[in-house]
Amino acid sequence: MNLKKWLTAAGVAALSIFCSTGAHAWAVTQSCGGCGPTATAEFFITGDTGAGPFDALGITTLPAGWTATLVNPHYVIATGPSVNLSGWTENFAGDIADSVELDLFFWSGGALTSTISFAADYTRSLNGGLSLHCQSFGAGCSAMNDPTGVDYDRSPAGVPEPATLALVGFALAGLAGARRRR
Repeated sequence: MNLKKWLTAAGVAALSIFCSTGAHAWAVTQSCGGCGPTATAEFFITGDTGAGPFDALGITTLPAGWTATLVNPHYVIATGPSVNLSGWTENFAGDIADSVELDLFFWSGGALTSTISFAADYTRSLNGGLSLHCQSFGAGCSAMNDPTGVDYDRSPAGVPEPATLALVGFALAGLAGARRRR
């Protein structure tokens, strides 16, 4: 196999890896009555039987002025003007037949720098089923991980390895070379 054919084959393989989509994405709308004044909401996938991770922004249908950021596939942070956050939609990728366990924290101000107005740990299934493991208005749930963030991954999604970037570069060079030779 000459270099041109190898680079073209590598390009097709690399593009199929990077262009795959969550064909089995699903979403469930959640509501909360009396969750207290909230300016920041954190959502963590803590247990996953195939339904996660978060898809796209992870959380949508938030109040006016609120935005959600997918920090990593298992962590979404949403912020906006202080409201009694009453509803949102959780968006997941993966196997739609399974369920996912989430922890959430509602903060009166900034995450880790204000007081918790609401905390919960629950399992969500595709059919809208909700198994509430614990919830608390105020300090959090004793069954949950440390609300100071020690046990939660708030780190941004990793950047591609240099070898992955090199593969993509070779693929693009191969595609460009193949097109130029036509």
